[in-house]
Amino acid sequence: IGAALWALVLPAFSLALLVFSSNLTGQQAINITTKSYSTYDGLSDNSITSITQDSKGFLWIGTQAGLNRFDGYSFIHYSSQIQEDEVFNNEMIDDLLFHNNTLWISARSGLWTYHPKEDKFVKQYPLEESWNNSMILFDRIFPGKDSLLWLMNDSIIILAGAAADQKNKYSIIKEIEFEEKDSSL
Repeated sequence: IGAALWALVLPAFSLALLVFSSNLTGQQAINITTKSYSTYDGLSDNSITSITQDSKGFLWIGTQAGLNRFDGYSFIHYSSQIQEDEVFNNEMIDDLLFHNNTLWISARSGLWTYHPKEDKFVKQYPLEESWNNSMILFDRIFPGKDSLLWLMNDSIIILAGAAADQKNKYSIIKEIEFEEKDSSL
């Protein structure tokens, strides 16, 4: 940069720095209080894997040992819940998402939804028969447009939506598979 350009830039930069730093010193400090929670306080495990908040303000906390709901004062640990032949158990929760008034749970036993009116967990199955024979677990759940969801693991991304007139079923709208990269390149 030439000397003439520095002569223009340096005073402007110095003035901006002076104004910015004087604003910082003129502001009042913000006091933030934090509290740590652990198994001693009722959390199912100290290793938290995911957190989401529902429309009533409850925090849903997934851990390596199950699902917890926190109301700001105490925890409810959701342990074994039986649905027909499936069990939502004290298992690692990979991801949580509250989307369209439904809590979606990605756990080691599959994809689940929680229905607060019945206080019940419902396992979700793909509508496509070809998918029902294989156990595909999803690590992450992302909200899509309207009531759609993006389900993802390390080899596939699926755009899914509720299957019309099918209880506990979701329809696969789009499937994107990852190709394995040649590590020798």
